[in-house]
Amino acid sequence: MDLGTSIATLWDSKAEEAREIHARRGILTTRNSVVETRTYTIRNVDRKAKTLVIEHAARPEYTLLGRQPMEKTRDAYRFEVKLAAGATEKFPVVEEHVL
Repeated sequence: MDLGTSIATLWDSKAEEAREIHARRGILTTRNSVVETRTYTIRNVDRKAKTLVIEHAARPEYTLLGRQPMEKTRDAYRFEVKLAAGATEKFPVVEEHVL
């Protein structure tokens, strides 16, 4: 446990539906998906820089968008975050679920 660091999580749940519609050779195809964002707010209250590893649960029906993890296990993604002394950083993880 590190008392010099605090982490808060928030489902920004911009559970927005992304839709695509394609018409090709008389066939209309649609694609619906839900994009969800979980934001980790990390605060370093120490006077020294730190490197943290955030473990984010891997959900089987969701795909990561944007950032890539430094490591993936069977059940989780691991992201490396570098924090300056006294810094606060928001670290969003965006996932998509195709319906």
